Amino acid sequence: GNHDGWVKEYTELRPETAEDYDLMREYAVGGFEVLPENYKYKLGKLIVFHNLPKLSGDFHTKATLSRMGCNCLYNHFHDFQSYSYQQYGGKRSATSGGCLCRLDMDYLEGNPNRWTHGLNVIYVNKRTGYFTKYFIEINNGNTVWIGKFYSGRKV
Repeated sequence: GNHDGWVKEYTELRPETAEDYDLMREYAVGGFEVLPENYKYKLGKLIVFHNLPKLSGDFHTKATLSRMGCNCLYNHFHDFQSYSYQQYGGKRSATSGGCLCRLDMDYLEGNPNRWTHGLNVIYVNKRTGYFTKYFIEINNGNTVWIGKFYSGRKV
């Protein structure tokens, strides 16, 4: 996504911090594959990406589906929203899948927002490419998945 760019900008302004904020090294240690910003990753018949440039608004999933014309999942807006339509050739949908960051970032200046804690689980049939996606909402650090309670807070 675009968040890594903030770290890059910071270390360019303060080169002495570059060793402390080496994200590529940290990602490699964690076993993550790093893809270019706005890379479109194909997962069966679903395209997964961070965002489409110059796209915003209350109904961004509708605009994304209109522009992409295919099933897609993205997270740039930090909210959960989904839009779908049925047409010749089948159903298509665009989903914005929430976030795992703080919901009260300083730059929001205390203003209300649509941000939602959550994550997505996607099952893909490797033979057909068809998929099912689940949005798991997290409320006050807690969620339930497949009947099991999970808490990120001390109980």
